[in-house]
Amino acid sequence: MTVFARDDALDAFLAHLGAPLGELAPAEAVRLMLDFYAEVTAKGVVDDEHDGDMLLFQWGVPRRRPEVFLVNMTRQLIYPLDEPGSTEPDDDDDGWDDKDLDDEGETEIWQLRLDYEIAADEALTGLGRGDIWCRTRDDLMTFRDEVLGTEAFRALEDHPVSASDVDFGAV
Repeated sequence: MTVFARDDALDAFLAHLGAPLGELAPAEAVRLMLDFYAEVTAKGVVDDEHDGDMLLFQWGVPRRRPEVFLVNMTRQLIYPLDEPGSTEPDDDDDGWDDKDLDDEGETEIWQLRLDYEIAADEALTGLGRGDIWCRTRDDLMTFRDEVLGTEAFRALEDHPVSASDVDFGAV
């Protein structure tokens, strides 16, 4: 399995896409994000028990931008504030393994975001807002089926996209 470091996340995903984002059908880019999660491991994240590497699929019309319907796939990565791999013993009985967190148990959340905007119409607005989480790779097949079965995903196949973006950063 391929591995990427935090500083290489965006480049690793763009390479996985195999073509510039604007040249890919939006539904295909979402499928590639699912494949990226399955095939490429994030180095240095906290363990699955602490939600270190998850996927989020979300959609809806934002309150402040009623003219657009947003569809987003996010790979959320949680990193310890200090370098992973600490060998200090876990002596604070807080349930967190010191190799995953800094001395205060603090983390940083980073997100690799794939965003699409579609002109909102009555049908899309009627879909409301929603989200689906995938907490571990063990849940990926169920998550994939749920995502590909949503009306929001079908909107990516059936409606022209007015804007797209891919980005990686701390939240």
